[in-house]
Amino acid sequence: MQKHKGDPMFHVQSARIFRAVLLTGGLTAASVSTASAHDFWVHAGVSVDADSNNPFVMTNVGWGHTLFPISEFLAGDRLVSYRVVDPMGKTLDLPLDKAANKQLAADASALPGIEKLQAGDPFARRILFKADAPKGTYQLHGVMTMSPRTDWIDAKGEKQFASVYPDQVKDAQRIVESGITVRSSTAYWPVGAWTAPKPSGLPIELLPSSDVSKLKVGQPVSFDIYRDGKPLKTGAKVAVELHNNDGHVEGKVEGAKVTATPPAPGTWLVRVFFNEPLPAEGSLAEYKGKLQNARYITTATFEVKP
Repeated sequence: MQKHKGDPMFHVQSARIFRAVLLTGGLTAASVSTASAHDFWVHAGVSVDADSNNPFVMTNVGWGHTLFPISEFLAGDRLVSYRVVDPMGKTLDLPLDKAANKQLAADASALPGIEKLQAGDPFARRILFKADAPKGTYQLHGVMTMSPRTDWIDAKGEKQFASVYPDQVKDAQRIVESGITVRSSTAYWPVGAWTAPKPSGLPIELLPSSDVSKLKVGQPVSFDIYRDGKPLKTGAKVAVELHNNDGHVEGKVEGAKVTATPPAPGTWLVRVFFNEPLPAEGSLAEYKGKLQNARYITTATFEVKP
């Protein structure tokens, strides 16, 4: 069974976290957040080009424990899509090398104090707009490959988890839980006036209910949850959190709408997550009988002004 450092699906969890899980009666939506530790996000930073005076956006993919700057590199073959959608619904797939970040090691022997040197691609892309570009809200989408995850008690009684199916685990006393993880992320920015964005049909996505480009500290921000282009309907417990490098704030969930209030300026990430049993029909039906649950995790990034 192959395990990879830097990927939470392959990390061995500590007994301390597992004891907390036992006390809460299992792996709930909240424990998915705690146990995973890593986040996946896309970010769009808007500026004005000094030569043309036209807007441009710098996009990047984030992956890791620290939101900004990124703390780890995401393997290119784990990105299903990375694209921009304009206000009219037209799409542009951003150039992406699926082999990116497969080999990260670089020679650091010139500085003996460095334990490891890695060189990778944060998938940063610069997009310069024309003066007559369609006005309205643009979207940046990132979708990761779906991956299995199994939690189990090994032969020594210790908690383990990895990106494998239950039948691939050879040393399990007991399978605790298993699921297929569905991840996506979105960022939004206006060129000219803000317009209400429409769902793009992602497996899971967040649409802002109002203009997130003008948020100030203390103002609540709301997002609508969509699954496959339709408002989310689920009997599962949905959790929402706001995150930045200094901490997190819990939000409220009302049906398919989540709301939270950023307490400080800077770049924030909103994360929505929930577990539900695998369906008998649809794109996830093929995993029924192999895994127990579908794990949905979706994020969006935005800036908050003082």
